[in-house]
Amino acid sequence: MFPALFSQPYVVALFYSFFTLLAFAFYFIFADMSYCAYICPISAIRNAFSRDSFMWLGSYESACRTCTTFECAKACEFDQSPFNFDKNNSMGDCTLCMDCANSCAAISYKAKGSGFSLLKPIRKARNVDVWTYLLLFAFMTLTLKFTAVWNHAPGGEMLPWMWLTHGFSQAYPRSPVRFEALFTLLFSVGITLLLAGVGFRMAARTLKADRSRIFREVGYAYAPLALIASLGVAGESFFTRYFHSVINGFIEAFHLPCHFIAPLATPQTPWLHIFVFFDYLAVGWTLFLLWKRVTLFAPEKSVSKHLVTTLWLSMLPVFYLGLTFFA
Repeated sequence: MFPALFSQPYVVALFYSFFTLLAFAFYFIFADMSYCAYICPISAIRNAFSRDSFMWLGSYESACRTCTTFECAKACEFDQSPFNFDKNNSMGDCTLCMDCANSCAAISYKAKGSGFSLLKPIRKARNVDVWTYLLLFAFMTLTLKFTAVWNHAPGGEMLPWMWLTHGFSQAYPRSPVRFEALFTLLFSVGITLLLAGVGFRMAARTLKADRSRIFREVGYAYAPLALIASLGVAGESFFTRYFHSVINGFIEAFHLPCHFIAPLATPQTPWLHIFVFFDYLAVGWTLFLLWKRVTLFAPEKSVSKHLVTTLWLSMLPVFYLGLTFFA
């Protein structure tokens, strides 16, 4: 039946027309690295992490001032303009492939203070960057904090997501879904969006400014909360939950002549608290950046307005600080 189907001329025409249209679609999707820049989620995550990077790609202004060939921009597959990175305080969708540096000697790659670009105005600030910080915080930092510390602490069964986990596990005992992970993630996202949403709404009322503009320009201050705090939670989880699981998985998969190993630490292990340093660093840095970016956003407003706005926007980091302090 299948080969006979192609004996019909209109079927053959439809078949080749479909793949012709598909070829055009893929051409436009991947032209100028469009897929990587606008569709692939790794691009947004890469841009988010670049804000806390120690390294910065730029150019020597003295050499660029008389440039008429723009070889660095021509060499970039992402259609970026490296000579504008310093002026825009943003490297855009740069992947540090270094094609521009190979084409022009005026490109500079230098070490700077981590997160230095967050202390200055960002031209062409993007909503997607702020959304990335908030969702990374919810997916990674907050979910891991609840899972590793709070879900199985005394009284943890009274948490709403653990109550739902218990109910669904009893109702669907054979389900392959890990209800604890699912409900912890959903509540983490909900709490993050609720606190951030209320904060930006009240900040807009306080400053009498457009909420979307505040979100886009001040929201970059949440970068340390998403990126630095996750290091501490990931470190704790590695020693308490993941290291022994990975090693034991290798032992079982390859039938190695070894005994299964126990977790390297428990949540009560004293030395494990060194990772709390990342939480306090992230919260402190975020609070400072909120104040700094609020003053950059509305320099004409009074100090009291800046303070009230910063307090409203601080609900999310303060909430996380409370989780860390009372853990």
